[in-house]
Amino acid sequence: MSLSHVITFISQRFALKMADVLAFCVLADLYMSLLPSRLNKLLDFEKKKVYTLKVEASNPHVEPRFLYLGPFKDSATVRIVVEDVDEPPVFSKPAYILQIREDAQINTTIGSVTAQDLDAPRNPVKYSVDRHTDMDRIFNIDSGNGSIFTSKLLDRETLLWHNITVIATEINNPKQSSRVPLYIKVLDVNDNPPEFAEFYETFVCEKAKADQVSFI
Repeated sequence: MSLSHVITFISQRFALKMADVLAFCVLADLYMSLLPSRLNKLLDFEKKKVYTLKVEASNPHVEPRFLYLGPFKDSATVRIVVEDVDEPPVFSKPAYILQIREDAQINTTIGSVTAQDLDAPRNPVKYSVDRHTDMDRIFNIDSGNGSIFTSKLLDRETLLWHNITVIATEINNPKQSSRVPLYIKVLDVNDNPPEFAEFYETFVCEKAKADQVSFI
């Protein structure tokens, strides 16, 4: 049934003027188009892609003389499809803490980081080190599996902690990337002989006997 037929039907059935019916239809259509849709919870495409709702509309203000024409309500099934939005990779931890001995050789593996593209878990992710956080290039990372390894020798006495940032980037969409802090603690190794705090000088008399104490 076309809109013109509906308007004519309402006008004849309820003895209303055509102008009033037309105005009602226009206002109702405008109101429904402006009616906001609210979300009570955030949507997650990876968890649920489709929602099916039953919506019912009714008119609670019906004049008694028209009650016999009821019921003045109707229902419809609404199917809401959640569209996917490409999101950056997500690391398995908000931050990583690793440890390594200061006598570790170059190319020693310290540990690894892991990130995943939740939109498509099988899509590969590329790893890299933010060189602004590792200007001396002391560490490096395997771009494929996220393994962290040394590229220079370490010295705990020079620097105890190294704070760097690792980047995970989608290979299929390089614009999507995320970062995670990585804290590396250098463990002490007893690799330095003891040293005196200062130079000491003492004097001994030429007639001093064996086992005689000399004063500094």
